[in-house]
Amino acid sequence: ALARLQFEPLRDQTGRFWNDQVSPWADLKTPEPELNAFHKAHLAHQMISDHRMPGEDGLISTSVGADAYGNYGNESTMVLQELEERGLHEDVRKRLALWLKYQGTAKLAGRFSEQEGVFFGSGGTEAGESYVQSHGWIMWALAEHYFMTRDKAWLAGIAPNLIRGAEWIVRQRQLTTG
Repeated sequence: ALARLQFEPLRDQTGRFWNDQVSPWADLKTPEPELNAFHKAHLAHQMISDHRMPGEDGLISTSVGADAYGNYGNESTMVLQELEERGLHEDVRKRLALWLKYQGTAKLAGRFSEQEGVFFGSGGTEAGESYVQSHGWIMWALAEHYFMTRDKAWLAGIAPNLIRGAEWIVRQRQLTTG
């Protein structure tokens, strides 16, 4: 069956598929055609690199590199900001839901006393535990999603997670203040 496949028609079919996937979303229009093309291509690359979590309906792990690259909270939230700006709010919500579900399941490296409430775990795809900045970036992304969507019901639903995240910060700060 593989021997019968023809490269050119399959390449054209694949190109049409990805153009259809990215064409409905915000485009960048500048005097630089290469910049415009890069912006359009980046969305397709992101859709290819991110992956749905096996057995986790509706959860997506964000990756800023190839498929095997981990979910670095600080880097992934920058991708989420771009998706928000393109109008892909539901896709962002699926990526945020991963951190909400796995909040407190993985510990950051360093002198942190515990992990209850920390935003870092993402179902085994988390990476960069020595960065120790994921928590703040993820809380920022959660707030930014609300600012972009103004979805009060969503915000009310995640309020307990945000409170747990803020309480983790307070507990960790108490370790460093006399």
